[in-house]
Amino acid sequence: MDLKLKLTNLASLPLDAVYTVILTNDFGKEIWSHRHNSTITKTGLKQRVYTMKLSLGTKQMGAYSPLIERDINVMVSEKSPIAKAKDGEFLYGMDMGVDSTDERWLQWADFMGVDIFRNSGHGHNHVDVRSLERAMASIEKYNLRSMIMFDIPWQADPAGRQASFDNLAREAGAIAAQFADKVLYYEMGNEPDLTYFYPGLIED
Repeated sequence: MDLKLKLTNLASLPLDAVYTVILTNDFGKEIWSHRHNSTITKTGLKQRVYTMKLSLGTKQMGAYSPLIERDINVMVSEKSPIAKAKDGEFLYGMDMGVDSTDERWLQWADFMGVDIFRNSGHGHNHVDVRSLERAMASIEKYNLRSMIMFDIPWQADPAGRQASFDNLAREAGAIAAQFADKVLYYEMGNEPDLTYFYPGLIED
């Protein structure tokens, strides 16, 4: 079995890295491992985002055939967290596209100085109140503020489209009333200028 690892920065400059790969069974017992003890040959990793490219495969007749390929983001930053916005300064918002109750991501967002976290307590055209409550409880632990996105529905039929808008308006009003003391930021539609998210005209 072959293992290929390549670490590159955003400028696609190759960097050698130290790595250890361990394969275990369902019970956590190690059944295969590969350790490579080389060191980084550059002058160190500068502050930026890097991509670890993992390829695990086999060799047959000298040709490499990948079985699994993954890109893993790695960030190098200061040891101290980035300061959050002060009163009167622009707030730094982020949508990480992850589970808002996962404390690993929330810790990272807090460390990066994020002020507003677009939480995952919503689905397509619908807000799951229970998921939202769990998400906000986790977000508040890390001095982050919640933002809710309402995905604007679109239908070709004008009557059906208006009915969807009315239903969304009622739901948004109920959510805003229920979480009035916790949520101050709402996003109405995810990039509606892109037909991928909203196929109709903005005027609709």
